[in-house]
Amino acid sequence: MNHAEAKVECGIQVDADSMLQQSIVISAMHHQRADEQLPEIRGFVRSPFNPLVYHSVQQAVLAAGMQHGSWPDSSRIGIVLGSMFIDAVTEEESWRDLLQGKKLSPIMFPQSVPSAIIGLLARDLSIHGPMSCISASQDSWSIMLDMAQAWIADDYADIVVLTVCEVPSLRSEAWEEEQGISHDWSGGVWTLIVEKPDQAVQRGLLDRAVTFQQFRDRYVDTSSPCCGMLGSILGRNTR
Repeated sequence: MNHAEAKVECGIQVDADSMLQQSIVISAMHHQRADEQLPEIRGFVRSPFNPLVYHSVQQAVLAAGMQHGSWPDSSRIGIVLGSMFIDAVTEEESWRDLLQGKKLSPIMFPQSVPSAIIGLLARDLSIHGPMSCISASQDSWSIMLDMAQAWIADDYADIVVLTVCEVPSLRSEAWEEEQGISHDWSGGVWTLIVEKPDQAVQRGLLDRAVTFQQFRDRYVDTSSPCCGMLGSILGRNTR
């Protein structure tokens, strides 16, 4: 699958009147597996983590009816990156070079910092509101959805972009073995656009939006020990 064929979703058919009564809705979604082809991003090499985040956010923003510079107010757009292991692949590649006696590439350090790709997205998509990177071992989606809801309720943002990415690594494999989980997922990325329903209806997205609970019921298996790193979503539901 190439990038153009990556999966973009805008929800489940629901009653529009009921949706308008919600305080917050998910107006667009995008997900993609880590083993699918992606265009390269200058300055981010040897790991799929950052390209996955970058292109998924781009696609979700387009699915939400936004393009570069077309936000109602760019200072009120927030973004959150969630990942249990962040870009562990870059760390592994750096250690591999060191053990083989190679010089460490200076380009590998910036891309190992999770805020680097968020900063690039903020520049390219004119996102100038609150930003955060989080790592949670239990129910990452609930934490991120609650954060988005709090930012909007407290008037820090009107729209929040949530993106969660995990890629297979030695660190994730060790954690899976500790939890007794089989290695049956390829990793990947999910991005959600969260906003008030009255904003979604202005762009004709309300009939395809979902509530937080609908998202959890359809996509999140909280009974799975993989829920913390979203393996239950990235492996099971995107196949």
